[in-house]
Amino acid sequence: MIAVRKWGAQAGASAVLVTLGSGCPHPRVVAFAVDPPFVCPGGSAHVHWDVVGRASLRVQHGPNDWDDGLVPSTGDRLVAASSKTTVVLSALDADPNVEGGPKTKFIDVARKDAPPRGASAHCDASTRKCTGSIEVNDGDDPVLVRSISGPTITTAGATSPARICLQHPGLPGGFCVPANGSLDVPGPGIAATGTWTFETDLAAADPIPAANPTLEVTFSFGCP
Repeated sequence: MIAVRKWGAQAGASAVLVTLGSGCPHPRVVAFAVDPPFVCPGGSAHVHWDVVGRASLRVQHGPNDWDDGLVPSTGDRLVAASSKTTVVLSALDADPNVEGGPKTKFIDVARKDAPPRGASAHCDASTRKCTGSIEVNDGDDPVLVRSISGPTITTAGATSPARICLQHPGLPGGFCVPANGSLDVPGPGIAATGTWTFETDLAAADPIPAANPTLEVTFSFGCP
């Protein structure tokens, strides 16, 4: 924006004041996504980005296996992953004190010994049930859940085994995993993608947690 003002100091004389406004967007990351964020080993994910100003993309498959370089401000790249992969997008002209520095996304890869997945759960004082949910998105890559084990509840920093029941579109009627136990999913497994709802019952002697507890289970993943 430019503002112009004229005024006369003497007859036949004038001065001009020019004010320059900031009409251009400041450098920053506008959008950054990985789709899907969960694939079978050797599968691929689309990385999308939109940056105001210059951009750099780093794809790191492991400590000694990475690719880093300048990219167009707006773009899309297909990234193959055989293990968990870190993708870092930097807006090189952005002020890190304003924008918070580089943005990081992950491409997770299905494996048998996957780490536990947890859901923040809300506890109902009347039913004494704690319920939470997570989303798993494997896109068109058919990641399967073959077994579920190790159910726990963490409250106020203390973790203990718990019976957790799960609901998922591929599990008609639900599926309950006993405390300290595990269960195999019927058949060859079910598609992992979708909403997984976790639910556990508080013991009669347990108080209603002041803060939402975390319910965790360990999925054993596989691929066709």
